[in-house]
Amino acid sequence: MTNAISPNVLEEILKAYAAWEQPPSPQAIHELGAAAAKSEQEVVKEYSQVYRSANGEGDPWEPPHIL
Repeated sequence: MTNAISPNVLEEILKAYAAWEQPPSPQAIHELGAAAAKSEQEVVKEYSQVYRSANGEGDPWEPPHIL
């Protein structure tokens, strides 16, 4: 049996992974890890790798730089 992901977290995942509006919250990371049978550290590592491959370098949890 898999763990369910709440609708709010699904919306957050869309914003975090597809639209890059925000990084996933600790709750989203927790639910993603549980649903995928992965540790939270594995989820964070994978998200960071995907973020860097799409955006070059940088830390997805770092606040945006304002000119």
